[in-house]
Amino acid sequence: MEVRDLNFTYPDGTLALEDVSMDVHAGEIVAIIGPNGAGKTTLLLHLNGTLRGNGVVKICGRRVEEYDVKELVKKVGLVFQDPDDQLFMPTLYDDIAFGPINLGLDEQEVRRRVEEVLSEFRLFEYRDKCPHHLSYGERKKAALAAVLAMKPEILALDEPTANLDPKSVRELITAIKKINEEGVTVIISTHNLEILPQIADRIYLMNKTVLAEGESDKILADVSLLERAGLL
Repeated sequence: MEVRDLNFTYPDGTLALEDVSMDVHAGEIVAIIGPNGAGKTTLLLHLNGTLRGNGVVKICGRRVEEYDVKELVKKVGLVFQDPDDQLFMPTLYDDIAFGPINLGLDEQEVRRRVEEVLSEFRLFEYRDKCPHHLSYGERKKAALAAVLAMKPEILALDEPTANLDPKSVRELITAIKKINEEGVTVIISTHNLEILPQIADRIYLMNKTVLAEGESDKILADVSLLERAGLL
């Protein structure tokens, strides 16, 4: 992922991104941290073409606007902070099958992918259940599984640990590491600093613009920087 001089202002005049530039290399786990309202979600929504600002956003060497929708969802999978924004079908199976079906895959391949991720996230027994009857943690896993069923090269997670209990956070960290080990580049937007030493190779600190970038240990050790950014 390559972002250069990205600016975005919402229709109501709210400035969300100002001259944002960053790079994420293949195979990395990179965290984007900042307080609420820092523009983290807005930035992620530029990666899959949902939002279009002024500047350059490239995925795998090509500008986002050069991709058609089917191509782009194979490149970038975005998991929203609230799983209820992502799960909308009558059953969990249908929700996870939705993406692969829309990629034009045949029925056998769709079934294989759905059953694979359901098993991976220990959700197979809930496949015929309405997603909104699952616990919040289970819905978080279901939203992640639905994105992974499309086998993206880049996984972007918006506040993945929000409202999760400690056990669910540990399970999520383990899952993210495994996904990364299988060759998926991971971008995490979060203000949960506690998980970063365990998971992130590098960190971008932002508040509408990039304030700092570096290895996790270096950024997290700079208390005055984190305080100025409103994270401590």
